[in-house]
Amino acid sequence: MIETILQAIRAAWNSVSWTTLGWLIIISLVSLVVGSILPALIRFWGMRYAQRTSTASDDFVVNLVARTVQVAIYLVGLFVLLSLLGFNITPLLTGAGVFGLLLGLIGRDLFANTLAGLWIISERPYDVGQRILLPKSLGDIHGGWGDVVAIGLRSTHVLSVDGVMLTIPNSLLVNDAVANFGYGDSARLRARVRVGVQRGADNVRRALEVARTTIDNTPGVCSVPKSAEVLARDFRHYDVLLEARFYVESPREFRPVKSAVIQALLDAFEAQGIRLSEPLTRVHVGVSAMEVGQAEFE
Repeated sequence: MIETILQAIRAAWNSVSWTTLGWLIIISLVSLVVGSILPALIRFWGMRYAQRTSTASDDFVVNLVARTVQVAIYLVGLFVLLSLLGFNITPLLTGAGVFGLLLGLIGRDLFANTLAGLWIISERPYDVGQRILLPKSLGDIHGGWGDVVAIGLRSTHVLSVDGVMLTIPNSLLVNDAVANFGYGDSARLRARVRVGVQRGADNVRRALEVARTTIDNTPGVCSVPKSAEVLARDFRHYDVLLEARFYVESPREFRPVKSAVIQALLDAFEAQGIRLSEPLTRVHVGVSAMEVGQAEFE
């Protein structure tokens, strides 16, 4: 097999004229020069543009485009050289098409993940360093959130809040809804805390004022895009339900800040004498009924 190929190459070379040899040298030099200069220019101008953006995936896109252009130039130059040497390149092109079809059938998932990776890199629904909500199909095994560490053509590497590095196929991220907590104003995540206070106009009014002031003064709570909002949400059987809404400066501090807010509210309510709700137990005695608090009933 190898001997046959060598004989074909030797025969083709012996049949080359000086004119053909000159064209072979020129095309080879042009392919090498263009294949070196054009990708370098793409990298130069592309990196200048990438430095103006805050996303980390632009560098990857620039290098990918430059490398693709370089490979395409070398392939075109190779096919032209083979054509000048008298080789029939039609079977090569046909074989490349058939090989590509077989590769697509065999590596369907790989191809789908690669296309999804190109879409993620071009559309940039999330970027390196941003916190995202993991796809529901993962089943919340390693936490619901994660920080994007790297974006590749086939997969995205995400460090979950449990400290586990996840390699997620790009097609899984594209086909599922992914919430980005690090994009624009959503980088300041809004949290909610609900608490029940005993009925009474004065008790509810003081609870609203104290809760609003306490939350605004809690470290980690930010006033942008707006300060804390505390509302009386609803009447219940034995209390009034209050709901506090506030923004956390960093999504990574969401849970610690929310915990600090709850603790601060408990301390402030106790210091101000604000009565939290206690479940009532209704006791029927004969035909009359009375309502007593949980402590008195026990």
